[in-house]
Amino acid sequence: MLLVETYVAPSGIHGLGLFAAKPIKAGEMVWRFDRRCEVTFTSEELSQLSPMFRSFVLVYSFFDKPRNVLVLSIDNARFFNHSTLPNVEAKTGRDFDVALRDIAADEELTEDYFAFDHREGLFA
Repeated sequence: MLLVETYVAPSGIHGLGLFAAKPIKAGEMVWRFDRRCEVTFTSEELSQLSPMFRSFVLVYSFFDKPRNVLVLSIDNARFFNHSTLPNVEAKTGRDFDVALRDIAADEELTEDYFAFDHREGLFA
């Protein structure tokens, strides 16, 4: 669940991206896992989805190895783009994310997907 004001707009990184609507301070919590706002899919549940919705889930979700599920945010958090120099960092797997530095209004929010998305172990 996003904890800061954001908006979605075209990204210079890829497609659409998530942007800060207001300045965000370094260390501020930006997102946290909340079962009311994140939908999870087990391997069995994923296999029961229609092919089109399964593709959507695979594009906009991340694999949470400790929970052994795909996690799909129903808010705009699904529009975080990847960067090797992110301004937001996942903590404790991806239980919550914090700003690594001050982030200006209208700056794109990015994360290092490899820090928390464990697709190589998808449902292992």
